[in-house]
Amino acid sequence: MDKNSIIAIALTFLLVFIYMHYYGPKPKPAQQLSTTNSVVQAEAAVKSPAAVFESSTNTPVLSEIPASDPSGYAGDLTETILSNDLVTFTFSSFGGDIEKIEIHRSPIVEKGPIVTINASSNAWEVPLRIREFGKLNVNNLILNPEHVGQSDITFTGTIDKTIFVKKYYKLKPNSYLLQAGMIFSNLSSGVVSVSNSFSVWLGRINKVSSKADRYTKPRSIDACTLSEGKLKLERIKPNKKKPLQTVGGPIEWFALKNKYFTHILIPDIPGRMIGVKTIDFKKDKQVSGFVNFKLAPIQPGGSVAWSSTLYAGPTDYDNLKALGTTVGRGGKYVDILNLGMFSFLAKPILVYGLKGLYKYVHNYGWAIIIITIIIKLVTWPLQTKSFTSMQKMQKVQPELKALQEKYKNDKTKLQQEMMLLYRKHGVNPMGGCLPMLLQMPIFFALFAALSRSIELWGAPFMWIKDLSMPDNIATLPFTIPFLGNGVNPLAIVMGVAMVGQQALMPSTGDANQKRMMYLMPVIMMVFFYKAPSGLVLYWLLNQIITMGQMFYLHYLKKS
Repeated sequence: MDKNSIIAIALTFLLVFIYMHYYGPKPKPAQQLSTTNSVVQAEAAVKSPAAVFESSTNTPVLSEIPASDPSGYAGDLTETILSNDLVTFTFSSFGGDIEKIEIHRSPIVEKGPIVTINASSNAWEVPLRIREFGKLNVNNLILNPEHVGQSDITFTGTIDKTIFVKKYYKLKPNSYLLQAGMIFSNLSSGVVSVSNSFSVWLGRINKVSSKADRYTKPRSIDACTLSEGKLKLERIKPNKKKPLQTVGGPIEWFALKNKYFTHILIPDIPGRMIGVKTIDFKKDKQVSGFVNFKLAPIQPGGSVAWSSTLYAGPTDYDNLKALGTTVGRGGKYVDILNLGMFSFLAKPILVYGLKGLYKYVHNYGWAIIIITIIIKLVTWPLQTKSFTSMQKMQKVQPELKALQEKYKNDKTKLQQEMMLLYRKHGVNPMGGCLPMLLQMPIFFALFAALSRSIELWGAPFMWIKDLSMPDNIATLPFTIPFLGNGVNPLAIVMGVAMVGQQALMPSTGDANQKRMMYLMPVIMMVFFYKAPSGLVLYWLLNQIITMGQMFYLHYLKKS
């Protein structure tokens, strides 16, 4: 394998990584599944059987809404709670809205409890809060609890003495799903039309922790739209130049996420448009989202209803997969994981490899080790072929150098003689790098599965406290460029192992190639130094097994 081949491999490695890291996957269309109706909508339909939702192709006008602030309210704000084994929702009479969402500690959420919503710090941009209702003032709406049950709550109140509002919540047992709905009844003598101006917040989501690692994506919103009977996923990221971005409907559902948690708003009737606000781009790159709906005009004494389901929980494969059957509205929820362009490999590695092996070994560190061994066994023939090809290239180096010296002034003749030489000895100049290139999809799929898996978050292994973070064992009193001030032994040992691997590789005698081959371990160590320790563990073990394979082929098999 010549110098150009090595450079090509390195560039391919970097280009694929950059693509995976900064660009989302291109979703494949899927057929829409049937929707489910919540208890809230059913009750609303009984009260007002003629109330229907209207659809329209007219583009709604998105208006600026002032921030909500309950501090100016003189009365007492009542707090009520719905809770199960997985999640607790705290509600406030300020809008009858969610004030706080706390995800409990569980086998999936090892570092729980985690607060994903805190209304006071999020300007009350919280899931299911009414953002606008026509020209009526909902900014400081007060809804008081009318009924508080073990698994359901009802709030009631009026909007500008014109609309009577009933707001329902129902929390399913042993689930992250919250059913919610609103009934709007007209108290006035005239028709109330909200036209294109009824929107509901999905809002913002809190950070996982104060410490951000280099693989933490900026928070984003995923919108599942329906076009010509097919579902499409669009990912909206924070945008410095566009503080308000929009996506046209029909909106089947949309999700706000950080690295490990997501809030998914799944309306029973598709939305017409979503708006995504970028907040504090320089510091937090935070986003806040809302969705616009078309409501039918409300006749005097009449009512209209709106209902939806909110998922507030971990971004894990099993829970997202289940949403397609428990809630409906399509089966693209798993795409929220953003497993990259090699998701067809990353999904089985995550589902059957990492999660499947954990059921037997009860430790994700050992699961990663077993996955590494399995992958190495599968790719063993490719690695052997690559190594054998490099050995053949090593043997023809003296003749190749002689040709380069003989035809140094005639490049065309040199290329012809080189091809004849390769053919004579049965050497394929690309034979050493092509098998390596074929293994790259597996590496990137594993990279995506391990770096985005909530299962590794807080999972210990030997001295490693958290497989989703670097295995830091000490802090230096000074900072090393590109590496920081942490001592991460896995990455250091990995760099040493790669140097050992380079020493076992057949030499072509090219001085420039040798320098590059010994520079690669340094580059890779820097690249992996702050990576999740689960990923470094895989790469280190892979290097150690590769060294053993090379030693066997180069020394033991020869003897």
